[in-house]
Formats: sequence, structure tokens, C-alpha cells
Amino acid sequence: MPHVDLSMASPADFELRWDICVVGAGPAGIAAAMRLAQRGKRVIVLESGHSAPTAEATALNTIDAPLAEYDGALKGRHRGLGGTSDLWGGRLIPLTRHDLSARDYVGLPAWPISYDDIYRHARDVEILFDMPDRNFAQLPEGRPESLVSIGSVDGVECRLPKIVRFRNRNVYLQLAPEIAHNGNITVLSNATAVDFDLSPEGNRIAAIRATGFHGRQVSIQADEFVFAAGTLESTRLMLLLARKANADAKSTGPIGEHFVDHLAVNVGRVFHFAPNMIAYLVGHARTRGQRHATHFELLPAAQRNGTLGSAYLCLRLDMMDQEVNVVRDRLRRRLDKPDANIGATLTSGRKLAHAAAWRLLHHDWLLPPSVEIHAEIRTEQLPSAANRIELSDSVDPLGVPRIKLDWRILDSDLKTADQALAIYRRMWEGHALQSACQIDWLTAADTPLRESDFRDVYHPSGSTRMGTTAGDSVVDNQLRSHAFPNVRILSPSVFPSSGSANPMLTLLCLAYRLADQM
Repeated sequence: MPHVDLSMASPADFELRWDICVVGAGPAGIAAAMRLAQRGKRVIVLESGHSAPTAEATALNTIDAPLAEYDGALKGRHRGLGGTSDLWGGRLIPLTRHDLSARDYVGLPAWPISYDDIYRHARDVEILFDMPDRNFAQLPEGRPESLVSIGSVDGVECRLPKIVRFRNRNVYLQLAPEIAHNGNITVLSNATAVDFDLSPEGNRIAAIRATGFHGRQVSIQADEFVFAAGTLESTRLMLLLARKANADAKSTGPIGEHFVDHLAVNVGRVFHFAPNMIAYLVGHARTRGQRHATHFELLPAAQRNGTLGSAYLCLRLDMMDQEVNVVRDRLRRRLDKPDANIGATLTSGRKLAHAAAWRLLHHDWLLPPSVEIHAEIRTEQLPSAANRIELSDSVDPLGVPRIKLDWRILDSDLKTADQALAIYRRMWEGHALQSACQIDWLTAADTPLRESDFRDVYHPSGSTRMGTTAGDSVVDNQLRSHAFPNVRILSPSVFPSSGSANPMLTLLCLAYRLADQM
């Protein structure tokens, strides 16, 4: 039974005991589950959604956010096979060694796992996405794109994230052929975890109860459980488990505290650029079979001198052309059924022919004339116990307490963005990048940044952070709960800090590491 829909299955089929139950068929959960199955473990994966998102499943993502609106709760989550990898932009980049170290000047703890221990699994992740074996080093000198490989200049470093192809981004779809033929793994969709049965001693899960809008219920017994349902949902499951066990904070650790996200703020508009160069700056061009983007980040000295968290700069495309957006969406989601929208797009033959000719001549994608390009700084929020996830008094459509998110933008976030803007503008205008891509920068003096200028980037983390003791963390360096020894958490919620990059590569490396340990 490689993939079963609970709405069409008999719950009695799942009464046997499993070695491991993974909650969440998103990128980390399904990657870890497949690795465990390959090593001979009998694994069942519970997925709240199905192959395509539904309005009912999406309604489960609604939260109570009394302090500030948090868009990532609805727009950044995806209940379905593949989870958020179905929404992901495709950038793979590690955090830096500095990100993982203790940063006492801003009160950030060191990660209890070393950089080398995490990223020794990076090549496994690249193989998962069928990517060539390339590093994140500078591009070759003498090529047009080498201009963006600035090294370290004026407090800024440029790294080159690898871009995963559209058709390879959904991790479940990447692994689906192997899932279908491996007898050790079963994926049970339309099965939302809603409750727990505890062992007699009260500190271990004996079974997870799951149901769906179809009304069928199933109880999954397993030796070990992995919560891999994303930061918000994995934290909610831990809060529900702690409530069920009547456990206190002294034993569970600070569940829900220190919630953070990356915060994006628009700091300028590109008003003139060289067409060949912009492709490398936004990640549309290829070098030796691999697409790269540019990722500008503050060097450790600049962070330390300004007592700042990290902040990275990227160029963001705003596609104003609906036809282009339709094509992009269909490529990302591997949709293959014709509809009226795609038919209308295909009738725009001149537009597509022009883009195809440019692709053949220059080996990169032509930006449509309707595109706007913005410079965007994404700041690392510094953890605060006041920004936290709790259980709400209201319940979702399945009767489970919703998330209550007490979260707001802090003065430290505004300070980081203001100082980062000054550093990036000084670097850009003093570099040859200025001639290749001219930016109309905001200036803090003329237009000081305000809370309303920021948006969350759907990179939530921190609310079940890892560490060495229950006094300052929820899980240990093997991602095992301090309070519940047969529970592990596999989501960015375990990150002690969010650092200077998106979480996908780091999360998938942790997934392979966890599976190998188990």
C-alpha cells in the first residue's frame, strides 16, 4: 500500500504496529521517510492533504493572530503531498558557519550541531533534485556573470544559490516512483493528526489518532514518531501533546517561544539594466548546466560592528503579465491538463517565439516587458520569548485548538534593515554592479522604514528550538524531544536562529541526518 487515501480506505488496514510514524508528507517528512524505508524500517506517513490542495484542507491553516497579521499561515503553507515544496522558489543555499555559531552580541545561541555535520548531506539533497555536482563558489572569470561574483566587498559577500528546475521541486513527486515500489513505506493522505494515546508512564506516544473531513478515523501505533509538518503545525502538535500529558514547561522546554521569520522590505527599484547581466542577478541564466542566483549577505564583521542579525539582499521579479504567471504556475506544479487560461497564453505566439529565440541565442530567459524588478532586503528576526505560538481557545473544523500566534515586528528588526540598507547601497554604488544594474534606492533619511513596510517571507522557525537542556530548548541535537523520548521534530521550528538564507537545504540535510541516526 504505497499511497492510500484514508477517505477510501478501511481504518482496520492500519491496526498493525509500525516502526516509525512520520506526520507530514512535505519535503523533510517524505525525504526522511523514504530514507528510513530504504534502510529497512517500516514507515507510515500521515498527510493532512491529498495530491491537490482543497479549500477544506486550507481552512485548517487559519490561525488567530491578535498582534499582527501573519501571511505565512495561509499563503506559506500547503497541506498536500510534497507540502511547501510545491510552493517553493527552488533556491538551495546553506546557512553560513557564522549563522550557526554563538552570536553573543545579539543574544543568539550556537547550534548544537556543527556546520560540517549538517552539510555533509548536501550532495544527497542535490541528488534528490537531480542536480549536477557543483559548489557554491564563484563563477568562472571572464564570463559576463563573473561580475556578480564580488567576493567580499565593503561588509558584503556574494554567494550563488543553486536553482532547482521547476519540474523537480515537489519532493513527493521526485520520490513517488520509488515510494510506489518500496514495500516498507505507506503514505496515508487525507489523514490529519488530531489526538494522541499515551503510554502508561505518560511520557511516550503509544498511538496517533488521525481523521479528515470524510469522518473516517484511524489510530496509528508506532515505536517512534516524527513531527515533520512544518514549523506552525509541528509546534501545535507539541503543544497538544504537552497538554495531553499535563506536562509543565520545566520538562518540555520553551515550546512555542522564540518564533521568528525572515522579514522582507522593498528598498529600491531597478530602473536600468543590461539584459545579459540581469539574468544572472535574478537567477534565470545557466552556467554549465546549472542555474544560479545571486545572494548578497552581510559579512560577520559588519553584523558584529553594528550589533545586527543577518540580512540578505536579492532582486525580486514582479510579474505583471497574467499570461506569464499562468505559464510559470503550470511549470511549477507540473500541470498537464489543458484549460482556457493556458490556451489563451499559447495563442500569444509572438511573445513565446521572442522568448524562445532569446533563450537559444543567450542561454537564459528573456524577461517580459511587463516585469518590475525590486531590490529586497530580508532580515533575520532576533528571537524573543514574547513572539510565540500558543493554543487558541477557538477550534478548527476538525475540533482541534487553533494556533494563536503572538508575533510582531520589533525595534531590532527595524534597526537591522536600516543599517543593512546603508551597507548594501554603499557597496552597490561603489562597485561595477552599478553600471550593469542601476537601482533607485530608498534612503533611510528621506523615507525611514516602518513596520508597515515589512512582510513575512514564509520562513517560520525557532518555536521548538534545539539545544542541550530542557531549560533552553525543546529538542536535543538529534531532534529528540527532551520530554517525550520517542518523539522527534523535523522542521525549521528546531532552528535556534534563522540565519542568512532560506531553510530548505538545511532542513533536507537535517532530514537525511535524522534518518541515518534512527
